[in-house]
Formats: sequence, C-alpha cells, structure tokens
Amino acid sequence: MTVAFPDWLRLVKWPALATLIASLLVWNVALEWRLAHPPYWSEVEALSRRPGRMVILAGTGTPSASARLFVAVDGGHGHLSAA
Repeated sequence: MTVAFPDWLRLVKWPALATLIASLLVWNVALEWRLAHPPYWSEVEALSRRPGRMVILAGTGTPSASARLFVAVDGGHGHLSAA
C-alpha cells in the first residue's frame, strides 16, 4: 500500500531537507565558535576587582609558577588563571 502525498509536499520535500541540514550546520559552527571563544574575560576581570574574592596560589615545583582563583560572590562559580 502506497501513501499518496499532495503535490506541494513533494515539491518542498528536498528544499526543506536542504534547509534543515544547512541550519544544523550553521548552528553547529556557531556552537563550536562559542566553545572556542568563551566570553569569560569580562567575568574574570569583574571578579578580580572584588577584594576578598581572590585566592593567590604559588607553585611548589617551579618557583615562577603562580595562579589566582577568582570566586563569585555566591560561591557557585569561579575562574582560575594560571601562569
């Protein structure tokens, strides 16, 4: 038993599929770019300006190693800067 599709559905099937694939491709590229370029610098800068919310760490194996841990006021998230 075959199902009869309306003529307009047959006409839009391939363009709709191509549009869906192109949309998914663009969305994937946008997500990959956001992962590669996170907008964290403004948050780190804002957290570093708050006194009492920064922990300074010093390296033990390498004397020049250091790190700073910036913690949000709510304690729910933070950022680590290491050198």
